[in-house]
Amino acid sequence: MAVGAGVLISSVAFELMEEAYREGGFDSPAIGLLLGALLYFAVDRAHGVARCLSERPWPRTPGPHQPSGHPATGSPVDASV
Repeated sequence: MAVGAGVLISSVAFELMEEAYREGGFDSPAIGLLLGALLYFAVDRAHGVARCLSERPWPRTPGPHQPSGHPATGSPVDASV
């Protein structure tokens, strides 16, 4: 579903870019398209970082099955050490 939505959005964007090129030349539409892509990337990245920071437990406390100071990786080798 996401791939179909992405294809639809990109086809509309290319169609609009072609029309803008015919109407106003290359410079303005190209700059607008690049700035829009960079703005979208920056906002998406900032949202992802903010979401990761909000979901991360601060400060990290040991869970019920993890004694303090000992990492629990679940490996049989770790259990024998």
